[in-house]
Order: sequence, then C-alpha cells, then structure tokens
Amino acid sequence: MDLAFVFVFFIEMLISFFFFGTLSERKFSFLKTMLIGISLFEIGAVINIFLISTVWLNNLMSIIINAAFSLICFKMKPLKSIFYANISLS
Repeated sequence: MDLAFVFVFFIEMLISFFFFGTLSERKFSFLKTMLIGISLFEIGAVINIFLISTVWLNNLMSIIINAAFSLICFKMKPLKSIFYANISLS
C-alpha cells in the first residue's frame, strides 16, 4: 500500500508537469523541473504514508503541492497557480 502512494504521487507529478507546461513557460531546465517536481510530490507521498491518509488530507496536500510546483517551476502568478492547482484536481 505504501509503495502505491509513491507511484500515484509520481504519476500526479507527471500530469501536473504537462498540465502546467501547456499553460506557462518553465523557469528551469527539464531535468531541474522534474527533480523539483519529484521532490515536492514525494513529500506528499511520505506525508500520506506516515499520517492517517484521508480524502481531505490527500486533496489538501495535492492542492498545496500543485500550487507550489507551479509557482516554483513555472512562470505563473500566485492566484493563477492556486486556481489551476484546483482545476488540475477536478
């Protein structure tokens, strides 16, 4: 079960990478963007593994991580980042 969280968050990172990549330019190289994304999203997997995994916690972590990923790695304004982080989870 724990390995499933790691895999799911990695797939979610790939989806977010392509989603935000269609909306905005990357700030960093492909490799650096992927490494930052993997780091951020796997932190979410670790939180889900060690804390009680609930739907609410998972959704909240996904929104926070997606917004952080778009703010750090893509040329997006904070309000747009939050908006698109919510859209990407729909």
